[in-house]
Amino acid sequence: MLMVLLLLGPGSGLGALVIQDPSTVICKSGASVKIECRAVDFQATTVFWYRQLPAQGLTLMATSNMGSSAAHERDFPAAKFPVNHPNDRFSRLTVTSASPADSSLYFCEDLGKVKPPTVTVFEPSEAETSRTQKATLVCLATGFYPDHVELSWWVNGKEVQNGVSTDPQPYRERPNDNSSNYCLSSRLRVSSVFWHNPRNHFRCQVQFHGLGDDDKWDDPTRPKPVTQNISAEAWGRADPQPSRALQLGSPHCPSLYGSAPLGHHVPRGSGLVWLRGQGTRKTVHASARSLA
Repeated sequence: MLMVLLLLGPGSGLGALVIQDPSTVICKSGASVKIECRAVDFQATTVFWYRQLPAQGLTLMATSNMGSSAAHERDFPAAKFPVNHPNDRFSRLTVTSASPADSSLYFCEDLGKVKPPTVTVFEPSEAETSRTQKATLVCLATGFYPDHVELSWWVNGKEVQNGVSTDPQPYRERPNDNSSNYCLSSRLRVSSVFWHNPRNHFRCQVQFHGLGDDDKWDDPTRPKPVTQNISAEAWGRADPQPSRALQLGSPHCPSLYGSAPLGHHVPRGSGLVWLRGQGTRKTVHASARSLA
């Protein structure tokens, strides 16, 4: 008989205490498994539920709002992963009809540190363009939380993918600090001739998945971190004037310097295991909506 083993560890909660109990659940294939998050020393009116498959990054499953229906992401239907959030101290995720595809790590986060990114584009260095006849623009998104963002490059108003290299997933800015904000870097490489055309416009866009219209926000000290697109841009340069190239002292992400550890995500959550036998100009486009 095939069995599913659910391992529950200490919850992740921005430095706040979250309790998950019991520590181990064993169930038959096809059974339902309940994962509970209990806030001990803070109020959690909204909770993000995540899943992390083996050797992959974190994926947002649902946004759980107290007293109302959760907003589920496309790949996580409510019928399969129902969420119950009756008060500001408790939220429950249920994995129904558990199967090998559900083998994963599950955990929750509250809203305390939700923060959109700062986005900066660094221009190619003249040394690179003169030596290699190539030009690499670097886009850096820093200071955001949680890590649910999507980055894209746009040239002359059209999204491009050729010549783009983006980190496989966001990194913690302080890899050994589980409460750290996240960062993400990406590079766009074009020919030096294309870069030296001042008519060419380059834009890096980061879509941040934050709060929606109906989500409660009680912090008067800062704006509500809604879902929004944040962009930074640069224009091609025809002259050899000093450019804003990436250099020592610039805002950085561990991945830029090859120091990001492979296991930078160390969420403390719930594991389901299958047993067998100074920046460029920034533009903010806010579009408050739920994460459905």
